[in-house]
Amino acid sequence: MKWKNYKSNAKKKNLYNLTTLNIGGVANYFKLCTSVYDLRIAISWSNKMKIPWFIIGNGSNILFSDDGFHGLVIKLVGNFMRVNINNNSIIAGSGVLLPSLSRHCLANCWSGFEFMCGIPGTIGGAVRMNAGTKQGEIKDHFVSATVLTHDGAIKNLSKEDMQFSYRHSILAKTRDILLSATFAKHKVAPKEDIQKTIKEIIASRRQKQPRIKRNCGSVFKSPPGNKPAGWYIEQVGLKGFRVGDAMISYEHANWIVNLGNAKAYDVKSIISYVEYIVLQKFNVCLEREVLYIPEDL
Repeated sequence: MKWKNYKSNAKKKNLYNLTTLNIGGVANYFKLCTSVYDLRIAISWSNKMKIPWFIIGNGSNILFSDDGFHGLVIKLVGNFMRVNINNNSIIAGSGVLLPSLSRHCLANCWSGFEFMCGIPGTIGGAVRMNAGTKQGEIKDHFVSATVLTHDGAIKNLSKEDMQFSYRHSILAKTRDILLSATFAKHKVAPKEDIQKTIKEIIASRRQKQPRIKRNCGSVFKSPPGNKPAGWYIEQVGLKGFRVGDAMISYEHANWIVNLGNAKAYDVKSIISYVEYIVLQKFNVCLEREVLYIPEDL
């Protein structure tokens, strides 16, 4: 693709529709990439134009600025949404949704991937942050990843290369782009048993999570110790605390919901206040799980 034609193919996009919080201004440029070739062109163009770029998955832990994103937002579709299964491993493109991968494993009677059924993210974002629940984490089944570097090279990363830890991987530092990830078969189990576990996980999440779907999932990481972030927030009486149309959920204190027309400023104000109050009360520093874009790039 010629450079002079690329700008006309990358349109402005209202970021409101790209995140589960339904918050954000306008991206100067937005591009759907269906192949590695498309992605290389997009990154190369951004670098040439000296503008920032950002890869978005399902937008479930993202808070875009009210001022928008003055660069290129890329969504990986097409070839990046493929799943290939053989006898011992499964290769998932970075655009594959975790519940979809969980269903593929169910169809093949692979146990151990049930925890993914209720996480509303993609493989790309999940590997980057080592997403997980009490039932498991991405690293538990991870074998290797194929990534695209900033200079356009493709390389493979082993599990050791990824430097996984709680809600972290090396990709958070390097910003290499995950193209696909390979996971190992854990064990074979009767489909009925796997299906039962999935139903139990989904039912449990529905009981605990906000009924309002406009949210970004867990706002804070679990701090050291045996108390989750939500416990501290609840203890200081902040359930239902509201700024504008952003509110701490009554169902789960570690979730912030958008009541209709919340702004990024409202959400950030709540987060800052929570951090301050919990620190004052318990001397505990809560660390954000949700990413501020563009600040956290």
